[in-house]
Amino acid sequence: TTDAIAMYMPDTLQYSYTQSYDQLNLGEEIGGQMLAAGSASVDDFKNGTMEGLKSLGKSAVEVAKQQTGKAVAEALGSAQTGKAIMASTGRVQNPMLEMIYKSPNFRSFQFDFTFYPRDEMEALEAQRILERFRYHQAPEILAGTGGFLVPPSEFDITFYNRGQENTARPRINTCVLKQIDVSYAPTGTYSTFRNGYPTQIRMMLRCTETEVPHKLRGLQGF
Repeated sequence: TTDAIAMYMPDTLQYSYTQSYDQLNLGEEIGGQMLAAGSASVDDFKNGTMEGLKSLGKSAVEVAKQQTGKAVAEALGSAQTGKAIMASTGRVQNPMLEMIYKSPNFRSFQFDFTFYPRDEMEALEAQRILERFRYHQAPEILAGTGGFLVPPSEFDITFYNRGQENTARPRINTCVLKQIDVSYAPTGTYSTFRNGYPTQIRMMLRCTETEVPHKLRGLQGF
């Protein structure tokens, strides 16, 4: 594909950077509760002191008592009732929440464009731009087989200033166009020229990179 579309700088130019983290609830595990109840005892035990061993044993007994009490409380009703009964004793389970890094997410971008063609020729040109984006955003049915699709086109996005690449904003890797939103009445009033083409169009493009972001890419201007 060699299609190229030159557009003005969008009305909205939004970059989204996100990372994925998992929230661990160590308090639901007996091992985590033992560590919470006797972290100092664990250190003493590692150092080989008998006091540490005794303290660790007491912590294990205390956790076992709490777990037994919780099981009895839940047996008397639902899990929520069990928690309420446990809370009435003046004790609640420490969730021991931890944030664990999971993975980076692909960067996403939003570009908004508004067309106000001055005549029928400019309205036709705006329509051709929309058709090109819709065409390349759609998959292709593989010839001769109705059960397979060729993925949509990928997009290379570059910003220019006075004929040269504009590096004043982060560069963008190859993207896929996940979503196109088009409004033919962005101001709440629908009107057309004599040839039927609308006098105003708002187009929103949502793109996502195909390469996972990392520090090296950031240093390279992406």
